[in-house]
Amino acid sequence: MVLRKLVLYSLLLALAVFTTFPFLWTLLISLRTRGPIFSIPPDLSFTGFSAANYIGVWSTLPLPRYIANSLYITAVGVTLTLVICSLAAYPLARMQFPGKNAVFFAIIATLMLPEHIGLIVNFVTMTRLRLVDTYASVYLPSIASIFGIFLLRQAYLSIPQEMEDAARIDGAGELTIWWRILLPLTVPALATLAIFR
Repeated sequence: MVLRKLVLYSLLLALAVFTTFPFLWTLLISLRTRGPIFSIPPDLSFTGFSAANYIGVWSTLPLPRYIANSLYITAVGVTLTLVICSLAAYPLARMQFPGKNAVFFAIIATLMLPEHIGLIVNFVTMTRLRLVDTYASVYLPSIASIFGIFLLRQAYLSIPQEMEDAARIDGAGELTIWWRILLPLTVPALATLAIFR
């Protein structure tokens, strides 16, 4: 038993070293200002370290602006994706209307198309809306996620119909049912979609 654990932990340790080595090597190289980078065997000595490379990049490029741009685009893009997908999935899961299944299957069928097929169409659309070179042109084309609509539809379908019926008896409308009943119960699915976005 002890030997088995020893072998298992030795294998796990070797795997950990194997997977973390490229990151440690990159970090060591980034802290050097001179010397061979791609030497074989790699030079892993902890000598001659300097933060000059990081200081040079920080003083040359507007990194705070880049970070702020990324945070803003991510926050707005994820928020809009959650709102749009949760609203689009609600009627496909809980409402009855002619052609509902056909609409759903048409939406799902677009998953077979490559993502890059819409690049030119998106560029033309953003140009006509005068949104080229704006933040909106980065996050708007991808806010209606097909995967997100499918994921949230499945989450809505898992909620018992009786909860919705009880809300209707109390006089709740569609938006109230969506906002106060269904949305809080699908927080795990919303968190999953946010992570994937």
